[in-house]
Amino acid sequence: MDYAYLKAFIFVGKHLNFTKAGKELGLTQAAISRQIKQLEISIGEQLVIRSPKMVKLTPRGLILWGQAQSLYKFVEQEFRGKQERHLLNIGVIQGALENWLIEKLATHFQDDEFCFNIMVNVTDVLFERLLNGQLDLVITARKIETGILSSRFLFEENFVLISKKEIDQDKLEQYRWIVHGASDHLLKLKRKSKNILTLNSLPGIIKMVEHGYGIAVVPEHAVIGNKKIQKINLKNIKKGAIYLTCYNYEAPPRILGDFLKKISI
Repeated sequence: MDYAYLKAFIFVGKHLNFTKAGKELGLTQAAISRQIKQLEISIGEQLVIRSPKMVKLTPRGLILWGQAQSLYKFVEQEFRGKQERHLLNIGVIQGALENWLIEKLATHFQDDEFCFNIMVNVTDVLFERLLNGQLDLVITARKIETGILSSRFLFEENFVLISKKEIDQDKLEQYRWIVHGASDHLLKLKRKSKNILTLNSLPGIIKMVEHGYGIAVVPEHAVIGNKKIQKINLKNIKKGAIYLTCYNYEAPPRILGDFLKKISI
């Protein structure tokens, strides 16, 4: 069923007049009449009683008209309204928020054209929200290329080991580890600590290290200028990368496309 036919039917039901419905939609009376006829044929029901003096909806037409109005209002508010407001839902991991996203928003989006909902969370939660349609894009350290999702490179990320005091790099397993999650760089080492604390907050991890509670591996940009801690470059910790991931659109929605153009990726 063509949405245009349904839209014509909604306005015929509103005015009970083909000419007035056509005028509001920018169509002729004949075009409206044809669309109503095609709608009736497609669903196998007569929806409108036509006479020289009046137009009336059939009982089945009244039922459809009530439901169709709800659909029309939903489409106008949920989709076209969002496009007008340029509302974009972004998911981002800590670190990428401070090191990339905030700067981009401040540089390219000073005007009121765009509105943003920004969620900061761990990668798995962000991807779950993306697949559920709650986010338009996510910014994480995970690269994905599937038939549904695709990723774009944003920037490299260097990691450093941080501690309150000087430590023996050959005996890292003797210290308490503060890790961000299962993919933490410390957990990739062969000899593991028996005392591990998991905390999915980058600022929280840094604060705990500042208090001497343990050691951690964090993005270097997160501790630039921090004089309360020691920073050590470890040879066996590889550089990472941050990616922007969204649905693999043939032609992205206007909001998303405009956002990607403005940030030049």
